[in-house]
Amino acid sequence: MRWCYHRESEVIMDKKYIENQYHLAVLDFQTARSEEAQWEARKTMARLEQIAAQEYGFEYVDDLHERELGGGRV
Repeated sequence: MRWCYHRESEVIMDKKYIENQYHLAVLDFQTARSEEAQWEARKTMARLEQIAAQEYGFEYVDDLHERELGGGRV
């Protein structure tokens, strides 16, 4: 699975990879058995949102969030 490519000595995450990892983080959050597990999942989601915003813009992040959470907040 190709998850990244190099651009001028930077590593860029592929959109599909970000989407898959974000989906897994949402599932982790939704099935967490403790607040600590929820917090870890939310930190992963926030990290992926930050990377996605830097690489593809805030509109893409909003779309990703909407698709996974239906506009709901975590």
